[in-house]
Amino acid sequence: MPKKDVTVLMDEEKDAVLLTYGTLGATAAASQAGVSKRTVQRWAAVEGIESGYEAPIIRLCPSAASYARGCRCEGCKDANREAQRAIKVRRIKRFKSGKTQIKHGVSGYSNWDCRCADCKAAWSTYLRDRRAGGLSS
Repeated sequence: MPKKDVTVLMDEEKDAVLLTYGTLGATAAASQAGVSKRTVQRWAAVEGIESGYEAPIIRLCPSAASYARGCRCEGCKDANREAQRAIKVRRIKRFKSGKTQIKHGVSGYSNWDCRCADCKAAWSTYLRDRRAGGLSS
């Protein structure tokens, strides 16, 4: 989208852009107005408006997000375990509905819940080798 001449924006348009800036940030506001991000930031600085995007929500313990940042307390481990379980359920649902293609083998068996002949054979071989000490967990 070509950038507009800043001088042609009406006060109402500028107010709408600054409202967007206050809730969604400079990129969204600049896109809405057809001006540069820096222009929106200058307007906001003059009006004393802070960006709504600059205050990210940090999830504290216990949460899967906190686990991803490195916390290993019991609450975060439980939250991450539950989140991973939900992700796997969604992944399996996508596969079973035919919306995604997978690579068959050990990964297909364990990650996608595929029980075709190739996946079952690969999983069986993997377990046999693991029990024999050929593979580490």
